[in-house]
Amino acid sequence: MFEAIIKNLACCDLCGGKPSDGQLYISEKHLCVCADCKEKLEEMPAKARDILENYLIGNVL
Repeated sequence: MFEAIIKNLACCDLCGGKPSDGQLYISEKHLCVCADCKEKLEEMPAKARDILENYLIGNVL
């Protein structure tokens, strides 16, 4: 579901933080999240995660 990427200038789309190591994860919907937020998203039920991801990328429908 998530692919690891390294971007020093990017920040997490969920918490807004910048990981000290620059390690972010990108989802299939192009949502960039840090390791902590990735774990939280993976623990969520699939439907709730889809709704949250759609909201964060700006597609609320």
